[in-house]
Amino acid sequence: MQALLGFLGEPWDPAVLEHDRRPHDISTYYGSFSAERRQTAQEQTAIYRSRVGAHRREMDPVLRTLFHLRSGAMLRRLGYS
Repeated sequence: MQALLGFLGEPWDPAVLEHDRRPHDISTYYGSFSAERRQTAQEQTAIYRSRVGAHRREMDPVLRTLFHLRSGAMLRRLGYS
């Protein structure tokens, strides 16, 4: 983990080794994040139509190409086009 964080330019914190025993704010963050997206989309369901295909609009074209090169075969096997 130290090597990974060093590679990413992040500071080392021994707490990363206790991740499963520490409180996290992800549910609060995700709740507000998804509520904002639902409000923007004017949809209140858990899955909303405006996000379908969002990767095509929002993902960097080079990253999208690399992703498809790496995972395209698996996505096709799983029924994604």
